[in-house]
Amino acid sequence: MSDSLTGSALPSGAATITWDDTLDDIFAGDLVSALAYTTPAGGVVMTPVCPLGLRDRTHGRIGFTTALGNGRKLDRMTADPRVALAFHTREHGRSSRPGFVLVQGTARIGQMTPEVYSAMEDRLGIVRGWLWDRIMHSYYHERVVVWLDVKRITVGEPGSPIVAGESSRVIGASLAMPPGPHRPPGAGSAPRLDAVQAARRVTAQQHVLLGYRGSDGHPEVVQASIASGDRAGITLTTERPLPPGGRRACLLGHSFNARGIGISVDQHTGWLEVGEEARYAPHTVQRFAVPKSKFISNLGSGLVTVFRRRARLRNTA
Repeated sequence: MSDSLTGSALPSGAATITWDDTLDDIFAGDLVSALAYTTPAGGVVMTPVCPLGLRDRTHGRIGFTTALGNGRKLDRMTADPRVALAFHTREHGRSSRPGFVLVQGTARIGQMTPEVYSAMEDRLGIVRGWLWDRIMHSYYHERVVVWLDVKRITVGEPGSPIVAGESSRVIGASLAMPPGPHRPPGAGSAPRLDAVQAARRVTAQQHVLLGYRGSDGHPEVVQASIASGDRAGITLTTERPLPPGGRRACLLGHSFNARGIGISVDQHTGWLEVGEEARYAPHTVQRFAVPKSKFISNLGSGLVTVFRRRARLRNTA
């Protein structure tokens, strides 16, 4: 599909960040990326999204679509539009190029267009019929596009850390300085969940990412793996160095199949402490899994979106 989709351009005078054909192949081809946005407490939340190949090199932006039923995510991005998309896997996508690409920018919420609906049908498949049109109405039609006006693209070579001047390439704004440590939460920084169980569940996922807030306010995202877990927390290894000290952070484990079917997510928020090793204390968890059935996946997506939409309307009434 075209790499120029309908939507408003950057404000007059704003710098436009563009990219080469190699990166465009990744942005066009990845089925799933990880969205990271900030929280009022200075932490980060990450969740998988389907970017659908939405990008516009002319205006320097990359997008994805989300249902209005996922209102909390939209509220957070409206309150602080500094977000990031991590293109971390080519699995079930259309690009075979290796590498980890982190896109940081400013989020703008826009309207759906025929091109975006066409991309949804092409990448995810749309089931039609009298019953499905009713069940999936909120999921398919009560949606928005979120565009990232790109500020920085950081490209890490496969298996190498993303460090300025080493095995990385930065397009746009220079890498921010490492962030300073956070003040520990008032309720303490120790695990509030079973860290052994959390480590076991995240390890079972195909992809593991760690996210935290950078010194310029944009989320930072790194690929991670679980080294061990005990009652005191989870020991992590990461693909690039982490800033020393303690801070709020998100640990995301997720898996998916072709067309996004059978998605499984373990999303933790908690406390990261980096000294001689990186230790993570999980505080909260959002967990869900959908069976590897297109019928059940579509049914679940439709019903969950309806329930979330109704809950959001009740809360704002």
